[in-house]
Amino acid sequence: MEKAVYRYFACANSCRGFVSHFDSALWDKERVFILKGGPGTGKSTLMRGIGEYFLEQGEEVEYIYCSSDATSLDGVVLANRKIAVVDGTAPHIIEPSAPGACEEYVNLGIAWNREKLVPYREEIRMLKAQISKEYQEMYHNLASAKEIHDRWEQIYLENLDFDKLNQAAENLLGLVFDSVPFAGKQTTAVHRFFGALTPDGSVNHIENLTEGLNTRYFIKGRPGCGKSTLMKKLAARGEELGQKVEVYHCSFDPDSVDMVLLRELGICVFDATPPHELFPSREGDVLVDLYGFAVHTNTDEENAEALSLIAGEYTREIKGARSHLSRVQHLHHALEEYYIHAVDFRKIEQTMEDLIREIE
Repeated sequence: MEKAVYRYFACANSCRGFVSHFDSALWDKERVFILKGGPGTGKSTLMRGIGEYFLEQGEEVEYIYCSSDATSLDGVVLANRKIAVVDGTAPHIIEPSAPGACEEYVNLGIAWNREKLVPYREEIRMLKAQISKEYQEMYHNLASAKEIHDRWEQIYLENLDFDKLNQAAENLLGLVFDSVPFAGKQTTAVHRFFGALTPDGSVNHIENLTEGLNTRYFIKGRPGCGKSTLMKKLAARGEELGQKVEVYHCSFDPDSVDMVLLRELGICVFDATPPHELFPSREGDVLVDLYGFAVHTNTDEENAEALSLIAGEYTREIKGARSHLSRVQHLHHALEEYYIHAVDFRKIEQTMEDLIREIE
């Protein structure tokens, strides 16, 4: 039997800059190990090793991926034990809520050979400055893309039948919750991202997160058709009824919601439009077309020229952001090389083994 493993992001490079939901990912954890160490010191490898070990023991494991490098980890969560091991270096600085009682720092700097790093301190500083500059340029592209996207949405908002949208929302709320009793107390949703913009394009973990669910609602519609509004209503109703609610925000615009997952009910509702376009593919998949239901007919045809121009502008800004992120990745790999040659990875492996024993 395949072990339970869930994959998602806690942070995003968004139109509002770097956004973190680590506080939500860790809020109920009874013990959190915060890794401190430079690039290339084996943080991601250490966390992956811990996850793999506990997967082999048959435990449920959550992998939190890095929003700038979708192959690297920002954290590993052992949900049943309420324990997490996370990368606590910039930009995802994690503020301890109860230092010593809950959170504990793990210093991977003990594995550095400082004498091998000192001769390259200026090169290291220069690379870090270049990385920071590329991030700022990327955020500028994303902010411009958001302004363009707002114009895109406005065209559909002006042609949206809000009564029909509200009707669609109530219909879906009824389908999901009509037979669900109140659990006795309201809950607090956890907030995450299922995807990220990476140097290789958009990456998401929708299929992994929704595997095994009985019903998946695929919401289709243009920008501004009310997809996020509908999902926010679903999340709020789920919390009111005491259900465990997972809210997955849009990594481009974190004020928007791209998926609501109700794992105990075996249900999820998600935005199945680009850049995470999916179509029903198995029993229990349901298509909900908000464009056809709530948008006035001929909106696309009547605004074809404006929509084409807007789509082109938006694509250029997103490509620009990806280009800067690619340079960040290249510079980060160069920075890692200085540390890789200065780290005693036997000490990192020993730290991993010590952490596993401590967790057990």
